[in-house]
Amino acid sequence: MSAETIKILLVEDNPGDAWLLRDCLTETHTVKFDLEHVARLSEALDCLSKKSFDVVLLDLSLPDESGLTTVVRVQEVAREVPIVVLTGLDDESVAISALREGAEDYLVKGQVEGPWLWRALRYAMERKRAELQVQRQLERLEILREELESTNRRLERANKIKSEFLSIMSHELRTPVAAIVGYSEMVKDGLLGEVNPGQARALGRVTAHSEELLTMIAGVLQAASIVAGEVEPKLEAVDLNLLLTGLKDSCTAPPGKGVTISWDYPSEIPSMVTDGKKIHEILRILIANAIKFTERGTVSVSIHQFSDSSTVEFEVSDTGVGIPEEKRSVIFDMFRQADNSETRSYGGIGLGLYIVKNYVEMLNGSIDLESEPGVGSTFTITFPCNSPSSALMDKVSGHEKRYAQVGNK
Repeated sequence: MSAETIKILLVEDNPGDAWLLRDCLTETHTVKFDLEHVARLSEALDCLSKKSFDVVLLDLSLPDESGLTTVVRVQEVAREVPIVVLTGLDDESVAISALREGAEDYLVKGQVEGPWLWRALRYAMERKRAELQVQRQLERLEILREELESTNRRLERANKIKSEFLSIMSHELRTPVAAIVGYSEMVKDGLLGEVNPGQARALGRVTAHSEELLTMIAGVLQAASIVAGEVEPKLEAVDLNLLLTGLKDSCTAPPGKGVTISWDYPSEIPSMVTDGKKIHEILRILIANAIKFTERGTVSVSIHQFSDSSTVEFEVSDTGVGIPEEKRSVIFDMFRQADNSETRSYGGIGLGLYIVKNYVEMLNGSIDLESEPGVGSTFTITFPCNSPSSALMDKVSGHEKRYAQVGNK
C-alpha cells in the first residue's frame, strides 16, 4: 500500500480541525496521499460525483447537514467508498449509530494521532473492499439462484409435457391394441369362421405380440405417473399367500422356451401391511425379466421372513445372461437396459426396473442385485414386515384418508 497514492476526501467545516487532520496524515512519510478538503456536504457530494476517492473522512456536523443523514447521503452518491466518521467527545453515540448506517469506523476529534489515523483509514478500506467482494458474490449467487429456478421451472414444464404426452399416447395406443387382441382371439377360436392350424398359430403370435405391446404401454403409463409424482402407496393388510398364488397363475414361461419356474416359500406366511398391487407388480416385472433373459434354465422365486418378523425378503434369481458390473448402476434408470445389443435381442424399452426401484422405495424397502455375466442374476427385495394390528390399521386408514384428500385436490 506504501507505493499507492491514497485519495482522501476530508469533509470538515472547522479549519483548525482540518489542519490538525492534515498534519496527522503527514506524520507518516511512508504513505503517499492526495487530500482534498471541502467544508460542506453539498461540495462533498459534488466531488464524489465527479472524482474517485479511496476513503472519506466525514464530519457529522456540517453547515448544510448534520447527523446520520450525512452518512446516508454520501453513500447514495458513492456506495463503494468507505467512510470514517469524525465526531466530538459528546457525539460518540451518534458515531456508533453511523456505523450501523454503513460507516466503517469513527474517530474522536482531539484524540487522533498519525499512526491511529492511518490504521483506521487502512482498516476502513480493507473492510469496505471485503464487504464489496461479499456483496458481489451474493449478487452473483442470487443471479445463479434465479437462473437455477428458471431452469428448474423449464425442466419441470418439459417433464410434465413429456409425461402428459406419454400418458396420452399410451392411452390412445392401448385401445386399438386391445381391440387387436380381442379380434385375434375371436378369429383364432373360430368365432368368425373356421381357422386352419397354420392360421391359428399365426393368430396366436399376433395375440402374443399385441399383449407384449399392451404390457409396454402399461409400463409407460406407470413410469409417466411416477415422473409426474402421481403415485402414492395404498396401504392395506395383504395376504401374501393369495398374492403369490395369483403370481404363480399369471407368471409362466412361454411353451417350448426351456425355462422352468420354481417357487419356494412357507405354506403359511403372515399378512403384512403394504401396497399389495405394487408388491405384485414388482415381483411380476422381476419374474418376467428373469424369464425373458434366460434362454434355458431355471427362474427361482423365494420368500423369507426373518425370525424376528421385522422384515420379509423376496428373491428372484435366474440362470440367464447376467448383467455386467459396469452396467448395474444404470439399469434402474428410465429407458435403460444392460446393453444395446441385448435390447435388440430381447426387446423391451427399459422401464421395468425403473418402476421396480421406485415402487420399492415408496414402500420403504431396499433392492439388492447380484449378477455374473453368463451365470445369472439375483434380485433381492427387502420390506419392513408390519403386522396388521388394530393400532397400525388405524394408522393405515389415516394414510388412506390423507392420500384420498390429496387426490381430490
